Amino acid sequence: MPPATLEAKIASISPRHRGELAAFVDFIIYKQSSELAEPSQAETRPRKSLFGAMRDGAFFMSPDFDAPLEDFAEYM
Repeated sequence: MPPATLEAKIASISPRHRGELAAFVDFIIYKQSSELAEPSQAETRPRKSLFGAMRDGAFFMSPDFDAPLEDFAEYM
């Protein structure tokens, strides 16, 4: 987008909302600078897959899991 077009759009924004626009532009500049920075070690290492993490009895479910609870007997 040509700078003149951008300036015209900025001029059409009310002064009340220009502070919000300035904050958004600051956010975009910050985001761009963090994208250009070298990635940290945590970002470069591969993520461990969590697929199948709960295999082989990793948790226990009571045999009477589906049984009605005594606390709710008056509502049933």
